[in-house]
Amino acid sequence: MIPIQAKQPFEPHKTIGHFKSPSGNQQAQLQAIIHKAKCIATLISTSPVSRYGALLAYHTVYVPSVKYPLPKSFFTKQRLEKAQASTMGPFLAKCGFGRTTPRALIYAPTELGGGGFIPWFVLQGEGQLTNFLKHWRTNSLVSRTLKVTVAWAQFQASISTPILVNTSTKLPHLECRWLNSLREFLAWSNSVIQVSEPSIPTWERVGDFHIMDAAIKSGIFQPADSRFSTTAECIYA
Repeated sequence: MIPIQAKQPFEPHKTIGHFKSPSGNQQAQLQAIIHKAKCIATLISTSPVSRYGALLAYHTVYVPSVKYPLPKSFFTKQRLEKAQASTMGPFLAKCGFGRTTPRALIYAPTELGGGGFIPWFVLQGEGQLTNFLKHWRTNSLVSRTLKVTVAWAQFQASISTPILVNTSTKLPHLECRWLNSLREFLAWSNSVIQVSEPSIPTWERVGDFHIMDAAIKSGIFQPADSRFSTTAECIYA
C-alpha cells in the first residue's frame, strides 16, 4: 500500500527539483532560486579564488544551478531583474566591479568590455526556446501535448497571425502563462518561431474576420476588458 496524500491547489510541491503549484503561484520557486543563488554567491565571494576564478565559478557553478528550474517557469522580466539584483552584489565585488556599476555594462559581453554576466531573464528565455524546439521536433507525449497547447492558445488568442510570429501584439487575454512568457522573450530578443502547424482557424463564411484583430485595432478596450473566453474564433461583419 502506498498512501497518496492530497495537496491543495495553492500548495507548491517539489517535483524533480522544481516547485510546482497548480494555481500558477511561483513564489516558492523564486524564493528557492534566490536562496540558492545567495548561498553560492556568498561561498564564492568568501573563497580565496582570484577575480578570474570567481568569474569561472560564476559560469560553471552559479549559472547552471540557477538556470535549471527557469525554463519551466514563466517569471516576468521585471520580477527576475529584481530577484537577480539581490544576489549579484558579492559577485560584482569579487570580480572587481563596483556594486553601483550600470547593469548595461555588467551584462554586456566581455568582447565589448562588459562583465560577461547573464541576466536571469535570458537564461529563462533561452531555456524555454530550446525546450520548445526540442519537443516540437520530436514525437512523444510531451510533444503532442505541446502542439495541442499551441493550437488551443492560437484559437483562444483569436488573431489572424501566428502567436509566436506576431509577438509585438499584446495579448492580455491569452491564458497560457508559459507561452505568454515565451512570447515576451521573443519580442524582447526580436525573434520569431515559425512552426509547421500554426493552427490558425480559417474563416467559415465570406466576410468573417478574427474577433480580437478588430478589438485590438479599435484601441477602445483596456487589457482587463479583453480577458474573456472566446467561444467562437470568427464573427461575420
